[in-house]
Amino acid sequence: MRPPHQKQVKHFHDPGDLHELTFSTYRRQPFLTNDLWQSWLAEHIDQACESQRSRLIAFVFMPEHVHLLILPEQPDPKTISRFLAGVKRPVSVKVKQA
Repeated sequence: MRPPHQKQVKHFHDPGDLHELTFSTYRRQPFLTNDLWQSWLAEHIDQACESQRSRLIAFVFMPEHVHLLILPEQPDPKTISRFLAGVKRPVSVKVKQA
């Protein structure tokens, strides 16, 4: 039995660069057709921007994935991973409780 596919993506975190972030819903289910869940996602993106001192430049919500363009205001390589955790984890918890 083969292990599940894992993406092999290189991440670059150069100070002053915009970051294009893309992530999918669980098993690419069309969860983002739910207006309430979209609003939770938007709310936590705003909170992550504030807590990670980043600016949201652009975004697109698709039914099963999200595209974000953010600009960190400080050169910290952990900003992106903290940003994503601050968005994905709390939204996931809310959706599971709904």
